[in-house]
Amino acid sequence: MFAEDTAWRTPWMERVLPVVVGLCERKAEQTYFTRFIPAARVGEGQGTWRGYWER
Repeated sequence: MFAEDTAWRTPWMERVLPVVVGLCERKAEQTYFTRFIPAARVGEGQGTWRGYWER
């Protein structure tokens, strides 16, 4: 979702993803997976994270 051509696309995802994977592999016992459920459309999301990005 963040690497594909969507409204949620993050241009630097391809560069960052291998680093994140490496960290998860080295610290698997300390790695937590959380599920990201996007809003149907950009701007419709609710939660404390929304205010953080709009500052």
